[in-house]
Amino acid sequence: MKVKSNKIKYEEATLNFRVPTSLKLDIAKISADKNITMSQYLRDLLVSIHDGSYGKMIMESNAKKAFLFSIDFLQLMIWVLGKKGESKVVESKEELEKYLSTLKRADIYLPSDINHELNKIILDLIRVLSARSYDYKGFDFSKDYGENSSLNYELIISFFTSNNFGEFIQPNQK
Repeated sequence: MKVKSNKIKYEEATLNFRVPTSLKLDIAKISADKNITMSQYLRDLLVSIHDGSYGKMIMESNAKKAFLFSIDFLQLMIWVLGKKGESKVVESKEELEKYLSTLKRADIYLPSDINHELNKIILDLIRVLSARSYDYKGFDFSKDYGENSSLNYELIISFFTSNNFGEFIQPNQK
Protein backbone atom coordinates (compact mmCIF):
# COMPACT_ATOMS: atom_id res chain seq x y z
CA MET A 1 0.00 0.00 0.00
CA LYS A 2 1.38 3.38 -0.95
CA VAL A 3 1.27 6.01 1.76
CA LYS A 4 0.04 9.45 0.80
CA SER A 5 2.79 12.06 1.05
CA ASN A 6 2.02 15.64 1.96
CA LYS A 7 4.36 18.31 0.71
CA ILE A 8 5.53 20.84 3.26
CA LYS A 9 3.91 24.10 2.19
CA TYR A 10 6.07 26.54 4.15
CA GLU A 11 9.45 26.66 5.79
CA GLU A 12 9.58 24.33 8.76
CA ALA A 13 12.30 23.37 11.20
CA THR A 14 13.22 19.74 11.69
CA LEU A 15 13.51 17.67 14.84
CA ASN A 16 15.47 14.45 15.07
CA PHE A 17 15.20 12.11 18.00
CA ARG A 18 15.46 8.41 18.80
CA VAL A 19 12.55 6.23 19.85
CA PRO A 20 12.38 2.55 20.81
CA THR A 21 11.87 0.21 17.85
CA SER A 22 8.53 -0.98 19.25
CA LEU A 23 7.25 2.61 19.37
CA LYS A 24 8.41 3.24 15.81
CA LEU A 25 6.54 0.11 14.67
CA ASP A 26 3.38 1.30 16.47
CA ILE A 27 3.68 4.73 14.84
CA ALA A 28 4.25 3.12 11.43
CA LYS A 29 1.09 1.01 11.80
CA ILE A 30 -1.06 3.90 12.96
CA SER A 31 0.16 6.21 10.20
CA ALA A 32 -0.30 3.48 7.56
CA ASP A 33 -3.86 2.88 8.82
CA LYS A 34 -4.49 6.61 8.40
CA ASN A 35 -2.77 6.58 5.00
CA ILE A 36 -0.33 9.32 5.98
CA THR A 37 3.40 9.38 6.51
CA MET A 38 4.89 8.84 9.95
CA SER A 39 6.21 12.40 9.80
CA GLN A 40 2.74 13.79 9.07
CA TYR A 41 1.20 11.70 11.85
CA LEU A 42 3.81 12.88 14.37
CA ARG A 43 3.52 16.51 13.22
CA ASP A 44 -0.25 16.42 13.65
CA LEU A 45 0.08 14.76 17.05
CA LEU A 46 2.70 17.24 18.30
CA VAL A 47 0.66 20.22 17.07
CA SER A 48 -2.49 18.91 18.81
CA ILE A 49 -0.56 18.35 22.04
CA HIS A 50 0.97 21.80 21.84
CA ASP A 51 -2.28 23.64 21.06
CA GLY A 52 -4.19 21.74 23.75
CA SER A 53 -6.67 20.01 21.46
CA TYR A 54 -5.24 16.56 22.26
CA GLY A 55 -5.71 17.14 26.00
CA LYS A 56 -9.25 18.37 25.40
CA MET A 57 -10.00 15.26 23.32
CA ILE A 58 -8.66 13.00 26.10
CA MET A 59 -10.71 14.85 28.74
CA GLU A 60 -13.87 14.51 26.61
CA SER A 61 -13.17 10.82 26.10
CA ASN A 62 -12.67 10.32 29.83
CA ALA A 63 -15.93 12.14 30.57
CA LYS A 64 -17.75 9.95 28.02
CA LYS A 65 -16.33 6.76 29.56
CA ALA A 66 -17.12 7.96 33.09
CA PHE A 67 -20.74 8.59 32.11
CA LEU A 68 -21.28 5.44 30.04
CA PHE A 69 -19.81 3.25 32.79
CA SER A 70 -21.46 5.12 35.66
CA ILE A 71 -23.80 3.35 38.04
CA ASP A 72 -26.65 5.72 37.07
CA PHE A 73 -26.31 4.96 33.35
CA LEU A 74 -25.90 1.22 33.86
CA GLN A 75 -28.96 1.13 36.14
CA LEU A 76 -30.91 3.10 33.55
CA MET A 77 -30.00 0.72 30.73
CA ILE A 78 -30.82 -2.34 32.84
CA TRP A 79 -34.18 -0.75 33.69
CA VAL A 80 -34.85 0.06 30.01
CA LEU A 81 -34.02 -3.49 28.90
CA GLY A 82 -36.09 -4.92 31.75
CA LYS A 83 -39.11 -2.88 30.64
CA LYS A 84 -39.28 -4.55 27.21
CA GLY A 85 -42.86 -5.68 26.76
CA GLU A 86 -43.82 -4.46 30.25
CA SER A 87 -45.60 -1.11 30.28
CA LYS A 88 -46.79 -1.12 33.89
CA VAL A 89 -45.36 1.66 36.07
CA VAL A 90 -44.10 0.19 39.33
CA GLU A 91 -41.25 2.62 39.97
CA SER A 92 -41.38 5.49 42.42
CA LYS A 93 -41.50 9.09 41.25
CA GLU A 94 -37.94 9.55 42.53
CA GLU A 95 -36.65 6.59 40.51
CA LEU A 96 -38.32 7.87 37.35
CA GLU A 97 -36.92 11.37 37.89
CA LYS A 98 -33.44 9.87 38.34
CA TYR A 99 -33.80 7.95 35.07
CA LEU A 100 -35.00 11.11 33.34
CA SER A 101 -32.06 13.10 34.65
CA THR A 102 -29.60 10.43 33.46
CA LEU A 103 -31.23 10.29 30.03
CA LYS A 104 -30.95 14.05 29.62
CA ARG A 105 -27.21 13.88 30.35
CA ALA A 106 -26.70 11.06 27.82
CA ASP A 107 -27.35 13.31 24.84
CA ILE A 108 -23.79 14.67 24.56
CA TYR A 109 -22.14 11.26 24.86
CA LEU A 110 -24.08 9.07 22.43
CA PRO A 111 -24.60 9.02 18.65
CA SER A 112 -27.72 10.60 17.19
CA ASP A 113 -29.50 7.34 16.31
CA ILE A 114 -29.21 6.12 19.91
CA ASN A 115 -30.25 9.55 21.22
CA HIS A 116 -33.29 9.43 18.95
CA GLU A 117 -34.34 6.20 20.64
CA LEU A 118 -33.57 7.48 24.15
CA ASN A 119 -35.64 10.61 23.44
CA LYS A 120 -38.66 8.31 23.15
CA ILE A 121 -38.03 7.26 26.74
CA ILE A 122 -37.56 10.89 27.84
CA LEU A 123 -40.91 11.90 26.31
CA ASP A 124 -42.60 8.88 27.85
CA LEU A 125 -41.12 9.58 31.30
CA ILE A 126 -42.27 13.20 31.11
CA ARG A 127 -45.75 12.03 30.09
CA VAL A 128 -45.92 9.51 32.94
CA LEU A 129 -44.48 11.91 35.54
CA SER A 130 -46.87 14.71 34.57
CA ALA A 131 -50.03 12.56 34.52
CA ARG A 132 -52.59 13.85 37.00
CA SER A 133 -54.17 10.54 37.74
CA TYR A 134 -52.68 7.28 38.87
CA ASP A 135 -55.65 5.37 37.43
CA TYR A 136 -53.67 4.11 34.47
CA LYS A 137 -50.37 5.23 33.26
CA GLY A 138 -48.16 2.94 31.36
CA PHE A 139 -45.03 3.33 29.30
CA ASP A 140 -45.39 3.41 25.53
CA PHE A 141 -41.68 3.03 24.75
CA SER A 142 -41.65 -0.50 26.13
CA LYS A 143 -44.56 -1.79 24.08
CA ASP A 144 -43.68 -4.06 21.22
CA TYR A 145 -46.14 -2.88 18.60
CA GLY A 146 -43.78 -1.09 16.22
CA GLU A 147 -45.17 2.41 16.46
CA ASN A 148 -43.04 5.54 16.48
CA SER A 149 -43.12 5.72 20.26
CA SER A 150 -41.84 2.14 20.65
CA LEU A 151 -38.18 1.77 21.44
CA ASN A 152 -35.94 0.05 18.90
CA TYR A 153 -34.41 -2.37 21.37
CA GLU A 154 -32.45 -4.15 18.65
CA LEU A 155 -30.64 -0.93 17.70
CA ILE A 156 -29.71 -0.16 21.31
CA ILE A 157 -28.57 -3.70 22.07
CA SER A 158 -26.56 -3.87 18.86
CA PHE A 159 -24.83 -0.54 19.60
CA PHE A 160 -23.74 -1.51 23.10
CA THR A 161 -22.73 -5.08 22.24
CA SER A 162 -20.90 -4.44 18.96
CA ASN A 163 -17.17 -4.09 18.53
CA ASN A 164 -17.87 -0.53 17.35
CA PHE A 165 -18.78 0.43 20.92
CA GLY A 166 -15.17 -0.13 21.96
CA GLU A 167 -14.04 2.16 19.16
CA PHE A 168 -16.78 4.67 20.03
CA ILE A 169 -15.50 5.20 23.57
CA GLN A 170 -11.91 5.74 22.45
CA PRO A 171 -10.65 9.27 21.76
CA ASN A 172 -11.14 10.44 18.16
CA GLN A 173 -7.55 11.00 17.17
CA LYS A 174 -6.75 12.93 14.01
